[in-house]
Amino acid sequence: MLLHFGSNPLVIVSSTESASEILKNHDLVFSSRPKLSVSEKLLYNLKSVAAAPYGEYWRKIRSICVLQLRSNKRVQSFRVMREEEAAFLMEKIQQISSSSLPVNLSEMFSSPAKRCDMQGSLWEEISKALEFIPFGADRRGCPGMSFAMAIVELTLANLLKNFEWSLPGGAKGEDLDLAESIGIATRRNNLITVAKPISL
Repeated sequence: MLLHFGSNPLVIVSSTESASEILKNHDLVFSSRPKLSVSEKLLYNLKSVAAAPYGEYWRKIRSICVLQLRSNKRVQSFRVMREEEAAFLMEKIQQISSSSLPVNLSEMFSSPAKRCDMQGSLWEEISKALEFIPFGADRRGCPGMSFAMAIVELTLANLLKNFEWSLPGGAKGEDLDLAESIGIATRRNNLITVAKPISL
């Protein structure tokens, strides 16, 4: 689907066949980000790995990011911090649930008090099936994916191991508000849940 936002054309890909065609056969054409004045001002005149146009400079900074900052060895060096953060989160949820209060998971995951990023994507393996393409797939794939996978898997495993989850007021899954909040990053509106500790 082709839309125009003012004078800017925008292509929306909504089928597996189209995604396959773009990511496998025409990925080079679609590898750059649009040049926006806000990106130039906020992202170092398009010099960050997130905003730089695809080309030699972007490949070099992504390589540095992947090899020096996001290598498996580097990711593993933060294991203790991830485990501490997961334990801190479980303790916080335990305290809230013992007061019979609902837990705002969205707030907990985006809390600026966190020392490491508890947000991320579980899509690394799923993205191999084009029906579930993550943000920044293929050439522009997220260089921080290994960091995100490590913290998300640990946190999710602990959330499922330590608590039974339900929605407040007997609500059902289909009652969830899945609308997104727009900002520098797009995220879902608040996910309010009830956590019941599991006795081990």
